[in-house]
Amino acid sequence: MYQLIKSIELEPRNNNEGYIYFFDDSLKTDNIDFLKTFKNGRDNKILRFNRNFQIFSSFGNVIKRGVKFFSSYNNKKEVTELIISTTSSKISYRKKIDIDESMKELIKYKILNYKKSKNETLNFMNVFRTENINENCNILDLMKIKSFSLKMIGIKDREVSDRNFLLLAEKIGNRNIIAKFLDNLIRFEFGMAEISLQEANIDKFLNHCQFKQELESTEFYKDKKIKSNCNINIKSGNLCIQTLGEAFEINMKPGKYKMYEIFDEGFKNNKEKQLKRVEQDEKYEKFKKKYPNMEMDDYELAMAYKDGYDPWTPAFIPESPSNHFLLLSPK
Repeated sequence: MYQLIKSIELEPRNNNEGYIYFFDDSLKTDNIDFLKTFKNGRDNKILRFNRNFQIFSSFGNVIKRGVKFFSSYNNKKEVTELIISTTSSKISYRKKIDIDESMKELIKYKILNYKKSKNETLNFMNVFRTENINENCNILDLMKIKSFSLKMIGIKDREVSDRNFLLLAEKIGNRNIIAKFLDNLIRFEFGMAEISLQEANIDKFLNHCQFKQELESTEFYKDKKIKSNCNINIKSGNLCIQTLGEAFEINMKPGKYKMYEIFDEGFKNNKEKQLKRVEQDEKYEKFKKKYPNMEMDDYELAMAYKDGYDPWTPAFIPESPSNHFLLLSPK
């Protein structure tokens, strides 16, 4: 089970702030030159990742703001694994609800007035009728239904006392509360629910991601000048992180760690399309340099065509959902 330990909902003000830097406490100084230290290697004590992806700029469903840090702990309260959400978008899932059991419970607690015949197989289309709602029931019994939650009646989940629930029922009305609950039971039976990344559902997001691999590159576009480093040695047991103008520390179990990336099909496809676009832009610049007047001169344009120039570029429509995580795990 992962717990949310830090959420930074900001956007980079400059290129350097787009990086997430991970480094051992032994490197901590007031004015550390991250780029220089990273290039020098320094015994795998520093790791970085650039989340300044152009790919996300046009996403309609992507939450681009900031990063979220989730962790798992050992019995010494040391972090043993760190999950970092670099970008996330809503995912759909089918909520598992035993609607047959819910029907039986609703009838049992007399929340619904429905008399089942001897050999009848319950069908929610018959049971969940408005005229079967017993508005004179003990509304507190609704909370005994296994599938019940405050979210199922349109209220944010939280601890609620019997007294406060009765006050809510008095204000809204028993009938309206029960009707809302029944509507959501039917919706989950037929359809899908959409969720945004939170501590309570991070497992659903990780299960939605089909791909896991060692961190290929610290850059979205592979940096050929710098050999990718996906390892970090946290000798001190204190991992320092700096990103988006903020710095904080995490008490880690001392040892060597490897960085992985976890992502879904949407992210994979979007990245491939974006890289292809970058490649096409680079080809265009080469042709423009060789044939500077090709956009105005038919002869130069014909020569460019003969040389392999292809001006057609397919429209890039980003897929969604598109989720990407970093995983810092013991080697």
